[in-house]
Amino acid sequence: EETFENDFLEGTPDIITADSIFDIKNSWTFMTHPLWDKEAKTEYVWQLMGYYALTGKKKGGLIHTLMSTPLEIIEKEYWKIEGENPKQEVVSDKKEVSNEYTPHFLEFAKDYQYEDIDSSLRIKRIPVEYDEEMVQAIKNRVEKINEYINNYE
Repeated sequence: EETFENDFLEGTPDIITADSIFDIKNSWTFMTHPLWDKEAKTEYVWQLMGYYALTGKKKGGLIHTLMSTPLEIIEKEYWKIEGENPKQEVVSDKKEVSNEYTPHFLEFAKDYQYEDIDSSLRIKRIPVEYDEEMVQAIKNRVEKINEYINNYE
């Protein structure tokens, strides 16, 4: 992790190569994974322009990944939606108590797991072109904000 800063910005790009900057965005559902998007969301473009301004690099983009949802989050979602504990207590013939997931939870959790989906559908790269006007707009906005703060009474 390397943090960059100048008079206007501070930031930590996810991936820095010899000539490029990439930012990683992780999704835990198909609904938020931009499988069909051809362009980056505006807020991510601005973020990359900031990284370009900080590092002097002029190439890069976004890498979107579709990842399986962590089990703890699936459990919380299940509890919130279904209103029941995802684990059931099972007593064995030795009178030991252990936790196992309910069959209903296991079926629910399938919608949050993506290991069986080909990586070509789970990893999406979107290039973001350097734009000098956007970089200058960031600097101008920061100057105006600083001016406002300094003159605020």
